[in-house]
Amino acid sequence: MASVFLEENRLIASSFQSVVEQAFLAAGIKTNEAINCSPQIVNQKFYSRLIRNGDLGLGESYVEGWWDCAAIDELIEKLIRHRRRNAKPSI
Repeated sequence: MASVFLEENRLIASSFQSVVEQAFLAAGIKTNEAINCSPQIVNQKFYSRLIRNGDLGLGESYVEGWWDCAAIDELIEKLIRHRRRNAKPSI
């Protein structure tokens, strides 16, 4: 029974990672690459935290050392530009 639970958790974690990586790719960002603005993921819990808590989860997980980035300013700029390009117009 425990092995079924562990496998289910692994699949969920893999799904979170896939969703985040696809969203990052849409913004022109690849994780764990050897380029300055690529986030280096240290803790796999980062993915679920980002999905659950959005911007706050991104910041908190950075402070907690779950990921790092040599050029965090470039990373944030890419995320902001992507968000602005894809924002839905308000009425």
